[in-house]
Amino acid sequence: MSLLQRTLQASARIPYQPSLRLPRLQNLSPSPCPALTNSRRYRGEILGSRPTPIKPKTILVGDPTATVKPDGTAIQTKESLPYLVKRTSKSGWLPVYREFKHGKTQTLTIIRRVDGNVKQLADDLRQFVPFDRIEIKELQRHVVLKGDYLFAVRDWLTARGF
Repeated sequence: MSLLQRTLQASARIPYQPSLRLPRLQNLSPSPCPALTNSRRYRGEILGSRPTPIKPKTILVGDPTATVKPDGTAIQTKESLPYLVKRTSKSGWLPVYREFKHGKTQTLTIIRRVDGNVKQLADDLRQFVPFDRIEIKELQRHVVLKGDYLFAVRDWLTARGF
C-alpha cells in the first residue's frame, strides 16, 4: 500500500471539523505545559480562569439627591456652606474621581479641589457614606471615600449647587 493510499484512508476516518486550525481537544488529556495546548479556550477550561476580584460593597446610608432633610428643613446650598468644591477650569466638571488600587480590587472615590473647611465636607458626606469609609487628607485638600461613590457624590454636590 502506497503512502498516498494510507493517507487517504486515514483522512477518510477523521470526522469533519469546522475549523482546520483548532482541532477538537475534548477527548485529549490535558497537556502538562499550558503553553503547548493549541487553543486559549482549552487552556482556560482545564486550568481554570482568573478569579474575580472581591470589591467592597458600596453602602449608601441616605439619599444623596435629597433636597429636604428628614426633619423637613431644606438643605444648605453652596453659598451658606463653609467649604467650596471648585469645578475644573477648562471643562467645568466636578472634581470627583474614581481610582483603583491593588490590581483593581479596591475602589476609591476622591473629591479634590476643596476650599474651606474639609472636615465639615466630610461630616456632611456622612449623611449617605458610613463614617469608617471617609478619610480626610488636609494637606492635599482631598476627601477619600473607600468604595465606589462617584455618581452619588456628584449628585449630592449638584443638589447643593456646586
